[in-house]
Amino acid sequence: MNKQMDVSTTTGRKFGFEFKDWILILGVVLSTMTGLRIWKVGPGEVLCLIWCMLNYRSLFRIRAGNRFLRFWSFFLLISFLGYCWGMMFYPAETDPFGMLTWVYFAVISLTTVSELCKRDVDYLMHMLGATCILSAFWYMFLYIYSMNVSSTFLEAKLWLGG
Repeated sequence: MNKQMDVSTTTGRKFGFEFKDWILILGVVLSTMTGLRIWKVGPGEVLCLIWCMLNYRSLFRIRAGNRFLRFWSFFLLISFLGYCWGMMFYPAETDPFGMLTWVYFAVISLTTVSELCKRDVDYLMHMLGATCILSAFWYMFLYIYSMNVSSTFLEAKLWLGG
């Protein structure tokens, strides 16, 4: 009667992640590294976008009546109308790349929700645990690095550096 808990993935592996899922985990861990940005894009955003591109099929499997899809469609429509209003009456204060940020958020969130809903709850908990442990080690490393080596890491200023 005592059965060992089986954490299986969509590929059938026990206690392991697909390579794609490691990309998402690293993207989440690095998402707060705002000092490593080029223009407005950081490594976390790039890794999450790569993960979504590897799972792009999930984006096209969302049904039209999905509440999440309806929210993003309505939000992007209203944002686009606000963007058009701003371009007509306040062009100096309107950022043309601002809409790209919201489209990026919509693609990331829709793909992530759609893809992760296909995963087993135990697998998702395992992913969450791996994200937490990796984050703790990464930020502990950055803290020790900032206190003993330098207040910058790869030219990015570390707030931990004092």
